[in-house]
Amino acid sequence: MTTERQNRSRKKYHKNSKIGLWLILTAMLLLAAVPVGSRTYAKFISQKKLDNATAIPEEFYFQSTVLKETGASYDIYDWTDGIAVEIENYVDSLRYSESDISYSVTCTNGSCVVNAVEGPTDKLILTGGRNSSAQLVVRPNPGAASVVVKAEASSPYRKAITAEFILHESPGLTYQIDDSSGEPAAELTIRGGQTDKLLQIKWDPTLLSPDNTNEFLRKESTKDHSVAITIKSRESCSILFFKADPSRDFSTAKEITAGDTITIE
Repeated sequence: MTTERQNRSRKKYHKNSKIGLWLILTAMLLLAAVPVGSRTYAKFISQKKLDNATAIPEEFYFQSTVLKETGASYDIYDWTDGIAVEIENYVDSLRYSESDISYSVTCTNGSCVVNAVEGPTDKLILTGGRNSSAQLVVRPNPGAASVVVKAEASSPYRKAITAEFILHESPGLTYQIDDSSGEPAAELTIRGGQTDKLLQIKWDPTLLSPDNTNEFLRKESTKDHSVAITIKSRESCSILFFKADPSRDFSTAKEITAGDTITIE
């Protein structure tokens, strides 16, 4: 009886030992497989990033304070000298693109001059290895309501930045006087409208004396305390008037649409 029980106990022990050994071996295999799988997955993700043509490394910079990847919109009221845009290959003096950047610029409803050179804008280069920039001057077409500018890098990576400039025609000639109490002079600023205009400017000689060295006043007679000058389309000019009493304030709160005459008194 005793021997039979001992035999059953030995069989049970051996069976349990086999199960325990099997569990230990299975756990070890699972633990050994985890790092391999992790490395394989990480390698897969890394390879996918390398295969992605749109992936851009940190050392690639193609940007502008005006043009944006997400697009931008600006209201423009004066484009007499064109609309200035700058494109850079850097963030600061230490962070710049190592490689040359091939890019193009397109202007919808306008034309563009790059670095003061007239010509095609489809094969342009920003030099790498140092801070480089391109100066754009955008000229809207006559009668255009807006201009869309797009700069697109094609090598070594692709990136596009763009902006829309909404053009607002001036309703006509306007003027504004900047002054404050205590200042020795008031400044009259005139902004031209859509067409040239002959304008008469009058002032009270007991209160104000114009700066006769101003180029607009040198060309014309200022007798009778007035002057007639021609303001060109979208041209701006400023004239100082010295005050007899500095405590007086001749400033205007905002720009005023002028008729044929501006009177300061």
